[in-house]
Amino acid sequence: MNDTDIDPILATLVGIANSGEDDAQDVHITLTVGGTQISGILTRNADWFEAQPQVKPFAEQIRSWNDLHSKVEKAIAGVEDVDPAYLRAVADQYKTHYIHLRDAKVLVGNQLVPTADGAYWRGKLAEVSGWWLGSLRTGDAEA
Repeated sequence: MNDTDIDPILATLVGIANSGEDDAQDVHITLTVGGTQISGILTRNADWFEAQPQVKPFAEQIRSWNDLHSKVEKAIAGVEDVDPAYLRAVADQYKTHYIHLRDAKVLVGNQLVPTADGAYWRGKLAEVSGWWLGSLRTGDAEA
């Protein structure tokens, strides 16, 4: 798959989550990636970086980039008669390529792993072949 295969609605949801706005809090989602079901809660890319000790120093850079992205979008939205090629170039520069989940669980057979909450997952949006809002459940367990 390539970047043109990214579902625009899913990319929009990820962009909202990355912005850190309250509307994006606690959005449960289940993804199909390479035939595997992955379920969790959408989270900001900066939160994913903060949860990874080896890359935590980059979290502040990501947060700053997200803030800049929001400011650029708002500035462009308020301008009329903007060259469409310019708008495409700006959109491409800030295009969302990855999705981040917290409390992620992967369906393996009839089991959800890991069984403990708090696991973070990062994947390429272009690899998501399907998705729905909600969590996976197996027996009494819920992802």
